[in-house]
Amino acid sequence: MHLKNNVATQCEHGGSIVSSPVAITTDFDNDARYPNPGYPVNASYPPLAPDLGADEFGCIPNDITPPSITYTPLNHTYNGNPRTLTATIVDGGGVPVSGAGLPVLYWKVNTGSYQAAQGTYVSGNTYNFTFGAGTVVGDVVSYYLVAQGMAATPNAGSFPSLGASGFFINPPSCNPPRMLPIPTTSSREYRACFTSASEKTTQPSPWQRPMVLCS
Repeated sequence: MHLKNNVATQCEHGGSIVSSPVAITTDFDNDARYPNPGYPVNASYPPLAPDLGADEFGCIPNDITPPSITYTPLNHTYNGNPRTLTATIVDGGGVPVSGAGLPVLYWKVNTGSYQAAQGTYVSGNTYNFTFGAGTVVGDVVSYYLVAQGMAATPNAGSFPSLGASGFFINPPSCNPPRMLPIPTTSSREYRACFTSASEKTTQPSPWQRPMVLCS
């Protein structure tokens, strides 16, 4: 089956480069796969990844999905110094690496208002976010990330995503996603400084776990 190259489709640069366990460099027609020399290109829409499916083609992309955001959540800490979160942010049409469209981390202390920390592009799909300055012992820092793609009309998404709404672009932002209730500062059960194995079972999901400054 061959897709029409004059119809917008999410299959255009919707795949991923496969190099292991076997490098896939050609499609079922023996045409080169992106990024190998000779792969099909629509000059108006340079691809950023291989096409989805068995056929590599030069088509029109239809970017209707927001970027994928993944990161390893920060553990609790014993000091109030600024911290850096490293995230991997991927989108079929690309993610801004400079300017107002850069991904943003929103964070707050306890029940305060969220404030923005614009990301810094590192390389590839990696971005760093530095935040958390000025916290003191007992503070709980909550945070979430918002990113946008580079389509003509960019799509924005957040992580965590449950309950997020009202997305905007340049800079990417939204109403905060649903977070687990913030634990009281007297509860040792939500801190990193465990005193018994049983306390570890009370930890919330690591993706929504607040960062607590332990005493």
